[in-house]
Parts: sequence; structure tokens; C-alpha cells
Amino acid sequence: RVAVQSVMYRIPEAALEPDGTGITSFAETASPQPDRRAWWFLDMDGSTATGFYVPQGEITDRSDVTFKQDEMSGYEITVTAYPDD
Repeated sequence: RVAVQSVMYRIPEAALEPDGTGITSFAETASPQPDRRAWWFLDMDGSTATGFYVPQGEITDRSDVTFKQDEMSGYEITVTAYPDD
């Protein structure tokens, strides 16, 4: 979960240490720092897999996430790809 929170909220993983009860809390900033990362996407269709690599991309839009015990949580994101340096 720490890796997902880090990507979704542009917060370094080191800043997402759980407290003594195992709860991780953080303050979301209005203007987060740029967080470009490498991304590998894999599309599965039956037994066929297609992948593509984005050397520099970051999440530029995300939807709200609703947590329910009886349903799987979905993370809808938009990843913007940037040209190589």
C-alpha cells in the first residue's frame, strides 16, 4: 500500500511510515512536487499479452477511491508521458 500511496499522492515512500498502530497518515499538498517515474504497462487479452514502457511519466489526474469491504477498489489514473531527455 505504501508504494500505491506514494504514486497516487506524489509523496516519497520514506514519508509514509506507519505509526505504532500500523496507520499511515499524511497531508496532501495543493501543489505537489513533480514525480516522474518509469512505467511498464501490460495489457492481457486471454493468452495474449502486449506491453509498453514509458521511461518518464507521472500521474496527472486521479479519480476518487471508495473502499468497501465486499468490493475490489479501483484506482483510475491518467499517466502523462514525457519525451526522453
